[in-house]
Amino acid sequence: MLIKKKKKITCPHCQSRLYNSVRNFVSIYLYQHHVININFLVQALLKLSKFDANTVHFIKKENDLEMIVKEAIKNVSTLCDLRNINIKLNILENAKVECDAKWQIEAITNIIKNAIEHSKDNSSIIINIDNNRVYSKIEVIDFGDGISKRDIKHIFERFYKGANATSNSIGIGLALAKTIIEEDKGTIAVESNESNTKFTIKYFKLTFE
Repeated sequence: MLIKKKKKITCPHCQSRLYNSVRNFVSIYLYQHHVININFLVQALLKLSKFDANTVHFIKKENDLEMIVKEAIKNVSTLCDLRNINIKLNILENAKVECDAKWQIEAITNIIKNAIEHSKDNSSIIINIDNNRVYSKIEVIDFGDGISKRDIKHIFERFYKGANATSNSIGIGLALAKTIIEEDKGTIAVESNESNTKFTIKYFKLTFE
């Protein structure tokens, strides 16, 4: 059986076309990523300024936690596509949470965006939803380089960039997320090691089931 060898591209014109195609693809990728980051920075600063001015009014009602997380995942779908990152959502036990859905979607979006920024290309992020008598919980787990013990104390401070922060990191998304979550009487915590980082958001119940 004869096996035909693939022909190398030797035509200068063909090589030039291939080079231009690759260059255009890279340029589009970088442009999209840059625009997304600039837009995020502007929006985040505007939202934080509203909280500082005490002009944000939460509309609280019972919302489905799975819905909130799925909407947040939709918001970062473009970033996931650019990096080929897969988000795995596990519903261990769904719950209803008394909160402002629009703002909680914003908070969870920022946390997932942070996980994407610290993940390697072609990797996965795990999101778990769970519920018990005391609180409902969301976990966001990425498998990047982790956060150092020195940086982890400052991770929710505005404009703080840790040692492992990417060049695209702004240092404002987590601060905004914490502000929003606490407005709905929730808490956010982080734990990290060399192999993964886990953010845990808890929404406590006023009356236990």
